[in-house]
Amino acid sequence: MSKSDLMNKILKPYTIVPSSLYVERSADRQVENIINEMGRPGYVLVSRQMGKTNLLLNARRKYASFNDKFVYVDLSNLFNDELSCFRNIIDTAIEINYDVFSSKEMEVDEFRTRYSHLPPHKQHERELRILLNGIQGKLIIVLDEIDALTKTEYSDRIFAQIRSIYFGRTNYPEFERLTYLLSGVVEPSDLIKDPKISPFNIGEKIYLNDFSKEEFFDFVRKAELENLDKDVLDRVFYWTSGNPRLTWDLFAIIEGNILECRSKEDVDTIVQQMYLTSYDKPPIDNIREIVKNNKHLQDALIEIEYGKGQIVTDQIKQDLYLAGIVNYDMGSVVIKNRIIQHSLSKKWLESLYDRSEDYLSIGIDYYHKNIYKLAIENLTKSLDQNPKKDENFVRYYLGLSHYYSNSLDLAKSELLQVNFDRKEFGKLYSSTNLYLGYISQIIGALEEAKEYYDRVLKFELKNEYYISALVNLAKVYFELAQEEEGEKILLNYLSSTIESYALEDDPDKFFNTKFIASELMAKVQSEVYNRDSQLESLEELVEKVSVRNKPIVLMSLYELTKSNEYLDQALKEILDQKLKIQKKSKLIEIKLDHDKVRSLEMYLFLERKYEDFEILIDYESKTIDDYSKEKILEKLAGFFQESDVSDEEIYSFAEYFYLYHPPVSLQIKRNLLGLLAGLGITTKIDSKRYLLELVNFLEENIKVEISIEILNLFILGINQFIAQNKLIDASELIDKIYRIKRNLSPQLQEVYLLIDYLELILLKKKSRFTDARTKASEILRLAEIDYSSKLANPILSHNLPQIMQECNATLSASNFLFKMPSTHKTSNKVGRNDIVTVRYLNSGKQVTGKFKRVEIDYNNGKCILVDN
Repeated sequence: MSKSDLMNKILKPYTIVPSSLYVERSADRQVENIINEMGRPGYVLVSRQMGKTNLLLNARRKYASFNDKFVYVDLSNLFNDELSCFRNIIDTAIEINYDVFSSKEMEVDEFRTRYSHLPPHKQHERELRILLNGIQGKLIIVLDEIDALTKTEYSDRIFAQIRSIYFGRTNYPEFERLTYLLSGVVEPSDLIKDPKISPFNIGEKIYLNDFSKEEFFDFVRKAELENLDKDVLDRVFYWTSGNPRLTWDLFAIIEGNILECRSKEDVDTIVQQMYLTSYDKPPIDNIREIVKNNKHLQDALIEIEYGKGQIVTDQIKQDLYLAGIVNYDMGSVVIKNRIIQHSLSKKWLESLYDRSEDYLSIGIDYYHKNIYKLAIENLTKSLDQNPKKDENFVRYYLGLSHYYSNSLDLAKSELLQVNFDRKEFGKLYSSTNLYLGYISQIIGALEEAKEYYDRVLKFELKNEYYISALVNLAKVYFELAQEEEGEKILLNYLSSTIESYALEDDPDKFFNTKFIASELMAKVQSEVYNRDSQLESLEELVEKVSVRNKPIVLMSLYELTKSNEYLDQALKEILDQKLKIQKKSKLIEIKLDHDKVRSLEMYLFLERKYEDFEILIDYESKTIDDYSKEKILEKLAGFFQESDVSDEEIYSFAEYFYLYHPPVSLQIKRNLLGLLAGLGITTKIDSKRYLLELVNFLEENIKVEISIEILNLFILGINQFIAQNKLIDASELIDKIYRIKRNLSPQLQEVYLLIDYLELILLKKKSRFTDARTKASEILRLAEIDYSSKLANPILSHNLPQIMQECNATLSASNFLFKMPSTHKTSNKVGRNDIVTVRYLNSGKQVTGKFKRVEIDYNNGKCILVDN
């Protein structure tokens, strides 16, 4: 590139971003608040090359004035002791603000000569007061690269001094005009080595995340690149997700080759050449170096790769953020952009592992980290490498890894080849048979499951495997309809004490399993284990089960007593202990799984504890990756429908969802409106409102699929309006439905004949006989078009003959004193106990039986009488 070309470029290799190109983010607004309020110090926590220095310098550029002074100090220039460090801060303040502090320079020099015997922190305190007395406004001291202080022995005292300044405001009011902005890649508290020094807990954290989409396009506008093809702009964001450094550097290349970069493929080529070939460009080089030297980060990235991000600890999340790998969001762990993701590929991460370890050790390590796919890969390599070496151990962990990957056939195949000696490897012998029992129970091979559980019990090593086999064996007996055997096992266990088992190292297992036994006994409604027995057992267990399982016992107490106190306690335990929500198991286990959380959410809602309900929804969305509130509420709507609650209660929840959390997803909105419309019809709460909202929604969103279930809702709604003599409502709905007819699939357009038929009935109800004849002629004409196809339509086939008959009767009648056959109230000629045959309009299904069994559906217009 020529010198003149470089001069004309906007995106030059600046060290400090000029104000014309600087894009403010939420972090800038935090800094502004800290400066305006002068309350607590702020500290910017961010990885290198993420723009923290520019954030601080932009604040100085924006807020420094004649009265308000900024002092920027780079702490990477280290001093031998804290006194020199403190004096450098004061000297820098005077030097860069000499216009106002020149008169104070001599006063500071005289003070240092006269009071050199004072401790360093006292000298610094007095010198700060001298400077503050020289200005009317604020003094903002910016300390950058604070992590450099880790190399000194005085870092504790620097932060102790800053802390004391804020607490010294009572004695020295001028300190109200002094605040600090700190910046680095470690927390200030991590720099305090002496446990006797108070922690630095007064600061406000400032997290510098990437550009949002809006901020990204603000940068594009400032860089005068908005004329680039939209595909090019979108592709840059696709790769960078708004990372400022990557965005700047990528656009700088594109700006220099603007005529050659016209498609997303061109952007892909630049990204591949620049970042994903030699991996030596910032910030990728720095990120890979950090990961290369940190096994904890390697493990965490492998866990994220295999969808286990939710098990990453908060400390590791913080480390990933400070490495520049993720944005700050403690609720989820997602690698922040595709360039970083590709540079930290699974293949590269695996290459970092020390292959001097054998595959068995690596596989077992992955198994214990719940990364079963990698466990299987390494254990299989171990087996291939040396089939007979430690074969039992390899196949045991392979079997368990397949089991937890839901590959039950493979799990069983491996475990059947395991042959641990019972005396030498008692626990592993029991565990192998227990898992074989689990698998057999899940696939329904109950007699086989009994055999495996019996093996564990006959061994009489009464450990955690023994009691698991005991309770699962009882459940097998219940499934085999051998209730007495199952009850006997559980009652013996419920009356036993922990001393009867070898569970000294895991007492939680005993009480957790007792709870499972109690729940099983309650479900089979045993005469010898009544409500009082269950209540007594639960009240004992709630104090003894592990903390992570306490909410589940509390929910059982609520289900038994309907006391809101237990709901409150269950929610409090989840929030206080920050309990993780686990996947549902196919076996009987006590765990806070999704169904348990759904139950608690449902109970809170039904008890009208809406604030607590929202708190739990919010907690779930922040603790599970890819679980938005909308997704949770959608699943909860399904859970309501599967639970033993009334249609009115389902309607109440669905309406709450629709009104207070309006769905963004068009599909979810369609389904929710369909649910509300259907419940409005069956409960008669408000059948019109949501039917009309649904049809309006479908008209506005023509790409949303209209299913047969939705069309059936409209048919049922029109039927009900006619049956209730709400003819205006029926007309309005028919008119609106007509507007979406063109959006129907060909098969559903055929079904639309049913709505035409209902319009015919409506016209006759209104005594509009001329219009009725016209409609009848139109229906007959439409019916004759591809008549064989309509007869083959499963919905139309049963109704078509009656529709044709009604149309012909309409056209041949000379007088209309019409009584609608599908919706009129019970004829005097039909008794409630008379045997009748009816046909349902939505399905065509015919039902024969006593009239009283179909009377409600008949009167609501869902079915018509058929002549026998």
